[in-house]
Amino acid sequence: MLFLFIIVLANQLTNLNSLEAPKGMKVSFLEPLGFYVEWELVPRTIEDRISGYKVKLWKINEEISRNFKLLFGEQVPGLEKKDVSQEQFENHYTPKNEPTVFDVTNGYLKAIKIKDIKEETLYEVRVAAVRGSEIGPMSDPLRVKVIFRNTTTVMLAKRSLNYCELSTLNGLGDRSVNKDDATLYHTRL
Repeated sequence: MLFLFIIVLANQLTNLNSLEAPKGMKVSFLEPLGFYVEWELVPRTIEDRISGYKVKLWKINEEISRNFKLLFGEQVPGLEKKDVSQEQFENHYTPKNEPTVFDVTNGYLKAIKIKDIKEETLYEVRVAAVRGSEIGPMSDPLRVKVIFRNTTTVMLAKRSLNYCELSTLNGLGDRSVNKDDATLYHTRL
């Protein structure tokens, strides 16, 4: 009987010590140029408190080429733009460049604003839970790039391990993206 109690106690302590990676990460627009990163809170118990999160943002190098070619199978010349990442995009791969790290010091917060990003720059975002000095595993990667921005429209390309998405926000003018009269469109592939 004592042996069974020790096994159950050891199993509970093992589960108590393991941190999960945050799931359900989403990235959306932020004006002026920036991202709003959200994730689902990591499950916890009273004994297993999450003290915060670390959000890591890497700049990903790309090889960029531009070529004139016929577009849409017609005789209309156009500029084809091809940006190819120089880093692998896999769950077990961490980019080579040093990330910018944002600390969320409240375990109940599940979002952060990242400002001052650059247009036409590819970024990779990941989140990890923190308990005291222990940092848990990182979330699945999400790659994000503002591919077009002018005074009335912003286009944001997003890629996860499972999908690609293009979001456009139209009708901004001099207004903030939080205005109700701006129109947001999403296309997921």
